[in-house]
Amino acid sequence: MTAKPATDAAAHGADAPLPARMEAALTRFGGRVLVVLSGADLTAQEFADLSNRFGSWQRLMAAPRITRQKIDKADHTFSRRPWQDQVSGWTRDWLRSW
Repeated sequence: MTAKPATDAAAHGADAPLPARMEAALTRFGGRVLVVLSGADLTAQEFADLSNRFGSWQRLMAAPRITRQKIDKADHTFSRRPWQDQVSGWTRDWLRSW
């Protein structure tokens, strides 16, 4: 099975794959978004790969309203204190920037 760009599948609504529904929801939302990814996390890597692979995702993630941060060595739950502090700091700064 070949992956389709998210915009092709988005027309299928609830039957669409999760990435297509996520893209459609983020596009409809239109507000500011903070995305924090962990580098040692398969789920985050799948999202990063997806958002770098398709032009529609690339354009969406490059929008000024999207802020993207990454901690390369962090696990899925940011289980170490320095990682938690970094995520807290980014979140605080992001909220204050409004």
